[in-house]
Amino acid sequence: MIIKSLFSNTKFGKIEIDFINSTSLPLRFTALSSFILLLGIGSIVMVWQLRSQVQSNIKQTNAMLTQASPELKQSKAPIAEASPPVSAEQVNHIKVISDLLVTPWEALFDSLEQANNKDIALIQVQPDSKKKQLNLIGEGRNLAAVLVYIDQLESQQALKQVYLLKHVVSDTQKEKPVRFTVHATWEHAAL
Repeated sequence: MIIKSLFSNTKFGKIEIDFINSTSLPLRFTALSSFILLLGIGSIVMVWQLRSQVQSNIKQTNAMLTQASPELKQSKAPIAEASPPVSAEQVNHIKVISDLLVTPWEALFDSLEQANNKDIALIQVQPDSKKKQLNLIGEGRNLAAVLVYIDQLESQQALKQVYLLKHVVSDTQKEKPVRFTVHATWEHAAL
């Protein structure tokens, strides 16, 4: 009532709003709804047919499995071995490789690099993973350089019980270089 009174007092007069033409609506709505209904019925029929096909496929597969099941139970073919037996030599080889993989190479090489000495040349690094020991073979400019190198190795946290195992001074050369073997142990806790 309030809205009518507001619009009736305006200078525009009576306002009628008609967004939909009511005479053509039932015909279009009826045609549109009929089309949608036909689409829905067609879809239901297609889904029903697919369902029937899937069920028949499942029944056929089950029948084939039932027929094959007694044949599988009767034929007890020996199962092939997964791998041939491993020889003792191969087992030893696997152990050696396993020991090499367990060796804490990074920490050991870091320790050797930190004890770097320009008067020392390492020739060979021989780890023994089982005993957690390391033998270093090298050459030093002189015996004093070798002893300094051993002190540097002893100061490394990863290496313990570092000592000079043997050394030979070369008298044939003027500089008298020293060929040496250093022995050390390592601990996994320190690494």
